[in-house]
Amino acid sequence: MKAGYHAILVALTTGTLVLSFLAMSYRFWIRPRKPGGGAVWSSTDVVAVYSAVFGTVMLLLAAGSGLMLRPLEALLNSPITKNKILCTVLALVCWSSFLVLRLKVGPRLWELRGLVRHYAYVMALAGLVFVVTASSIGGDLAGIPSGYEQIGQAVGFRTRFTLYFPTAMNVLLWVIGVAALGSVLLRVRLRRVKK
Repeated sequence: MKAGYHAILVALTTGTLVLSFLAMSYRFWIRPRKPGGGAVWSSTDVVAVYSAVFGTVMLLLAAGSGLMLRPLEALLNSPITKNKILCTVLALVCWSSFLVLRLKVGPRLWELRGLVRHYAYVMALAGLVFVVTASSIGGDLAGIPSGYEQIGQAVGFRTRFTLYFPTAMNVLLWVIGVAALGSVLLRVRLRRVKK
């Protein structure tokens, strides 16, 4: 597999997931003045969902093509590529959890007042951060370092060594995990109450 194909897949991934995040940010932060919200407001949900689906599929393809660039032994013996793989897996988890939640709740997700709406938005934001981090690591591996890696170093993680999340990131990941577990338990309890 040539590196050019991987670069194209990564660019498609990042572009579509940024588009999805921008559309859902518009839907998350803007409240319509009239019922129904108008054409732009109502179409942002469709854009967010379809671009998230396409971006997640592209992320899987980009990950697969990235694994074919070098022998697997070489990839798994490098702390930098382990970090890239970890960020890619975390991005897949975040975007997949957003998509599952959005497809279960439907377009009314953005009108909900509880934590579900915030959880979906935070999952997409975390997924986008992990995609950009993985892309930055890939650019560094290709010999084109970006300024994003310096930002990562400023907040406490070094991509040159086995990834160590700073305390704040560990707390955030624990909060996301507890929120996910809490939402599952709440859903089970609500189902029991309905019966």
